Amino acid sequence: MIGDCYNSMLLSLVLVLSATLTILLVSLPFTDCFLSSSNYFHRKTALASSMKASINIALSVDGMIAEGDGGIDWLNNQPGIDGEDMGFQAFIDSVDVMIMGRNTFEKVVSFGPGAWAYGDMPVVVLSRGTVQIPKHLQKTVSSSSLEPKDLVAKLEGEGYEHAYVDGGYTIRQFMKQGLIQHLTLTTVPLILGDGISLFSDQGRSDLELIESKAWSNGMIQNKYKVLR
Repeated sequence: MIGDCYNSMLLSLVLVLSATLTILLVSLPFTDCFLSSSNYFHRKTALASSMKASINIALSVDGMIAEGDGGIDWLNNQPGIDGEDMGFQAFIDSVDVMIMGRNTFEKVVSFGPGAWAYGDMPVVVLSRGTVQIPKHLQKTVSSSSLEPKDLVAKLEGEGYEHAYVDGGYTIRQFMKQGLIQHLTLTTVPLILGDGISLFSDQGRSDLELIESKAWSNGMIQNKYKVLR
C-alpha cells in the first residue's frame, strides 16, 4: 500500500514537472526572461540553418562605413600596398553567393563595369522595390524582397553554403536575426566624425577574436566569430 502511494506521488511529480517544462518551452519565445521574443525566434531559426554568412567590410576608427550621403571617397583615397589585397580575394573564393543591399549595389554600379569585383558569383540584391540591373550583370544578379531568414532558407535550399553579406542596413538586419557567423572588419586610420554607422541600433553581440593583422599603411584587420 505504501509502495503504491509512493509510486502515485512520484508519477504525479513527473507529470507536474513535464507540464511545467512544456509551458516554459512554449512560452519562452514570448517572454523577455533572457531575450526579446523576436531575437529569440530569429536566433533559434538561425541555429537550425547550416548555411554560413559572413561580412567583410572597411570602416573608420569611429565605426563609420560611409559619409552621411553615402560617399566613400575617404576610403578610396587611402594608400594601398602593392600586391596586397588584405585577404579579399581569399575571402571571395570562400563564398558561393553574395547578398547585397540595394543602396550598396547602386553605389558599386555607379562606378562603372570595371568596379564590379565579384566576377560570376551569384548576387542577390535585397530591396522592397524594383532594382535596375545593368545588362552586363543580368546573368548573375537578381533581386529579392524576402526577409533575411527566409532568403537564407531559400538559398540553402538551392545548395548554397556560404554567403557574403554587404551593405550597412542589410548587415544590421542579418546581425539582428542571428544570421551572421563571421565578421572581417578592416579599420582605416581615420575618424569621420559623422556618417553612416555600421552597428547603429544594433544591440549586443558577443564576439571571439580569431585573428588580427596590421599593415604598414595603418590599416588593421580583425576577424571575429559571432558567439551565440
